Amino acid sequence: RPNQEAEAVWDEIETAAKQVPRRYRKEVREALCLAGPNRAGLAKAIAAVPRREREALVFLLANLPASDLEALSGERLLQTVRLASQARQSAPWEISDELFLNDVLPPFALDEDRDAWRQDFLARFGARAWACGTPGAAAVILNRTLFKELGVAYHATKRRCPNQSPAESRKIGFASCTGLSILLVDACRAVGIPARIAGIPSWKDGKGDAKGNHGGNHSWVEVWSEGRWHHLGAAEDTPLERTWFARKTATASDPAHPRHRIYASSFQATGTRFPLPWDPFAKAVHAVDVTEEYRQRFGKDQP
Repeated sequence: RPNQEAEAVWDEIETAAKQVPRRYRKEVREALCLAGPNRAGLAKAIAAVPRREREALVFLLANLPASDLEALSGERLLQTVRLASQARQSAPWEISDELFLNDVLPPFALDEDRDAWRQDFLARFGARAWACGTPGAAAVILNRTLFKELGVAYHATKRRCPNQSPAESRKIGFASCTGLSILLVDACRAVGIPARIAGIPSWKDGKGDAKGNHGGNHSWVEVWSEGRWHHLGAAEDTPLERTWFARKTATASDPAHPRHRIYASSFQATGTRFPLPWDPFAKAVHAVDVTEEYRQRFGKDQP
């Protein structure tokens, strides 16, 4: 009996794997093995996804942490792929497949609770963003308006936890710099703007916010526009690259010490982990080290 059950499971996995391009079959097999009882629903999603959206679904399966493979339903992933593809097609700008997959499609930014935010944010903010000519201009407009519209403001202590999901932040009405950044990243992704979290585990000067309070870490947002990544502070009404901490990224970071380096999040594995101050041993959030980019860009006086 156990052998028969194992053979049935393997047959289910192989049937699903044969429906995706050959180059993805190894990753799909591994993902379905990790999914446990959720495997059947994910296999159904593979069978149901339109061919033009299959690569996006497979990319999600290949890069989701094991806990999400066990918890996120096939229907939820199909909706994620459908809505992300809809936003990409509706936006007036073009982005590469790589940016779409890694920085628009993902259904979460870090390790926050997995809210289903995409449909609501697409309906709320799509037309507003698409009236702009570039992803960067659209991100600035969203940053200026969405926090008031959703009733969320910065507070260092009134939030429940630093890594709140959008639903938590909207319920409480307050969020940390990380919670605000998660909210802005999700709103950007919902309308087809490539976006990711950036941050530093600890500034060298030990001062965390614009007033020098609340510890030495900080989080912000990067958006891709006109050929490169640009940064902005969530819930701050400033142009791209004109944040209060822009110059600080050069003077208070240090590439020689991991805690003083600047990291940008990545859905796809990179070999580098994104340090989470609230969970120092977490390894499931990936990153790229962007310390040198910031030091080179902001190491001199800005106009």
